Amino acid sequence: MKLKSKIQLTFIISILLFTIVGCRCTLLPSAEEKQKLQPISLRYWRVWDSPSNFSGILSAYSAVHPNISISMQILRYEEFERKLLEAYADQKPPDIISFHYAWLPKYVDKKYITPLPSKISMAFQYKQTTMGIKEETIIELKNTPIPTLTQLKNDFIETVSNDVVIDNKIYGLPLSLDTMVLYYNRDLLDKARIPVPPTNWEEFQTAVKKITALNEKGGIEIAGAALGSADNILRSPDILMLLMKQSGASIIQNGSVQFTSSKRAGYNPGLVALQFYTDFSNPQKEVYSWNNEMPDSLRAFADKKLAFYFGYSYDLPSIISFSRNTLNLGITKMPQLQQGEPEANIANYWVETVSSRSKHINEAWDFILFETSKKQVESYLTSAKKPTALRALVDTQLKDEKMNIFASQLLTSQSWYRGKDINAAEEIIKDMINNVNAGQDPAQSLNMAAQRIQQTIN
Repeated sequence: MKLKSKIQLTFIISILLFTIVGCRCTLLPSAEEKQKLQPISLRYWRVWDSPSNFSGILSAYSAVHPNISISMQILRYEEFERKLLEAYADQKPPDIISFHYAWLPKYVDKKYITPLPSKISMAFQYKQTTMGIKEETIIELKNTPIPTLTQLKNDFIETVSNDVVIDNKIYGLPLSLDTMVLYYNRDLLDKARIPVPPTNWEEFQTAVKKITALNEKGGIEIAGAALGSADNILRSPDILMLLMKQSGASIIQNGSVQFTSSKRAGYNPGLVALQFYTDFSNPQKEVYSWNNEMPDSLRAFADKKLAFYFGYSYDLPSIISFSRNTLNLGITKMPQLQQGEPEANIANYWVETVSSRSKHINEAWDFILFETSKKQVESYLTSAKKPTALRALVDTQLKDEKMNIFASQLLTSQSWYRGKDINAAEEIIKDMINNVNAGQDPAQSLNMAAQRIQQTIN
């Protein structure tokens, strides 16, 4: 090779090396990548939680999608649905919405929310060092893994797939799932010589009779249990529906309300549960321990005037706050029927979903899939102190002293309502309880309530 040719070749190689090592080399993004890298702002409406519960999730999402900003707004429960409907009326709803699972059928029917897409393509950005010297931005288009219906059932607590799938489409995913437990006042149980809390309803009745104290005029000084009435017992419909489930009622099956349906001939599980429940507010019964004159059940428990309170994990901060942390508090599993009967518990949870009016449906759903994944949701559950909706995290929470009672009931928890108006259904149940307490025949009250709830299903 001639000297001149060698010099030219050396020069070309030097230029190439300089280009690779000595300068920042970033491939120009494609048209599709440019589109997906446009700045996007998502509005996220929630109830109960604090934005601080999501700080880890938001930071992790921003690291891979720096062009997407998420503004979270926390609204009071009392105003949430009204403001949400007003936002839809003004054509300005949030992109991501968190609401009670039982609201899904109504919002699907109104076409206010949109299901999880079959495909989501996102642009990911991350830094890469070339030859250990220069850092460059890498842009990569990836398809977000979309869970199948089978994967949904395998990954989440059973009731989730029953509740969020409508017409074979997924309309929401939960961050957590709560179960109702039995809170109790250790001091009142000790005073009544009850060494351990009840595990079944027969033991529960016995304990209530020992604890309840009446004054000379027949007024209730110390209540064994807040059962029997409707309006002054928090989540009274959930308690009664749980009793029905434990008694064997299917409640709502294939769109039909069946309080009285049972596999046992001549047995009416709905009627048995209703009479058991209302006996606690009947002065003629031995288990009488509550009435319409009593205060709010949570307040009564915090004030040490109530021995047993049925509630969820979200009640715990209020109990501690109202009692000024002076209550000798115990938490145990919900009482069940006698040993050998299938265990049943009640589920209560919220789901994250996407507005059909959002201009960024794919990005909104991508974030929901991200935040409800095992890796990300752990930080939320730890911060918010809530039970998991993911099967993979149940064993972890069973080892957590503060979560194990709630977690121990997750796999046997179920929802009870899948109609289009949960608020109306709960009011109907309260009316049924009040009618029985006013002297109406329990069977008649039960049948009337079933017919009225059926209308909210249809």
